[in-house]
Amino acid sequence: MLTSILSASLIMVATSVNLNIDSALPTDKPTFLHHEQAFILSYELTDTDVELTWDVAPGYYLYQNTMKVNEITKDALQFTSTPVSAHDEYFGTTMIVKTHAAAHFAKSALNQSTFTVSYRGCAEAGLCYPPVTVEINL
Repeated sequence: MLTSILSASLIMVATSVNLNIDSALPTDKPTFLHHEQAFILSYELTDTDVELTWDVAPGYYLYQNTMKVNEITKDALQFTSTPVSAHDEYFGTTMIVKTHAAAHFAKSALNQSTFTVSYRGCAEAGLCYPPVTVEINL
């Protein structure tokens, strides 16, 4: 009987040690930045234009075709950054921007002093963010 109790105690200790060791092991799950940290949007006004910039965190990218100002035509937004072609498992071959994205449009294209900027990006580690819309009041 003492042998059974001792065996059961050893099994419980071994199981407990295994659980503690397993919980201390690192996981392979990546951590991701919030979209506001991964894609920092800013704007600047000149005499004639509104300039938009996105600082893109290392390991992240923006889809250029999703970057738009909703209150102006697509042709009115002129990109000054150079995108690269990439194959996306969901969207096929698409143009992406890493590190820094920039675009501008004429202030005269706006009918009001408030506009919305939309964009969408992903982390290279496998997370794609839902589309983001930011309201800017000049």
